Amino acid sequence: MMKKRSHKKAVREEAAKQTQKIKETATLTGVLMHRENHVELTGNHEAMVDGCKGIVEYSENTIRVNIEQGQLKFVGRDLQIVCMTEDSMVIRGFIMGLEYCN
Repeated sequence: MMKKRSHKKAVREEAAKQTQKIKETATLTGVLMHRENHVELTGNHEAMVDGCKGIVEYSENTIRVNIEQGQLKFVGRDLQIVCMTEDSMVIRGFIMGLEYCN
């Protein structure tokens, strides 16, 4: 009976160690992801962009923004930046294309 309990305890301890490693990896991945750009499209009518460094071009047909690794160019109709913070923005309109430019 004692052997079964110590084996179960060892299994639980190993599982706890593995869980901790996964948590540490997830945390590190989360930190690294904040250095990357994140673009989320909702259909073809809205884009949320994290990691913007500034606006290069703005018209109703084209919005081009600087990002860490180059530029993002949104092409469409009736495009608008409806919300903007220091490093993110929401673009709405009829989005027909998204291009990554170095």
